[in-house]
Amino acid sequence: MLTMEPLVIDSRGRITIPRHMRERMRLRAGDRVVVHADATGRLVVTPAGLEPDELFAGQPSVARSLSLAEIDAALGMQDGS
Repeated sequence: MLTMEPLVIDSRGRITIPRHMRERMRLRAGDRVVVHADATGRLVVTPAGLEPDELFAGQPSVARSLSLAEIDAALGMQDGS
């Protein structure tokens, strides 16, 4: 299952990928990742050299997608803040 959780950007502009996500993605200290913003403005982090389709191969398909409003509501966010 894909998970989402809020992360904090530190004073140097860094974020920490939670351990359970690093383990799932098989990321270790020193590994390189590629980050890009998709068409909806979400940041996508992919291990360097892998395409997202390869990374999630074998994962169950998502039954339905959520709107940004539904995601904000689930995270308890108001007005996108």
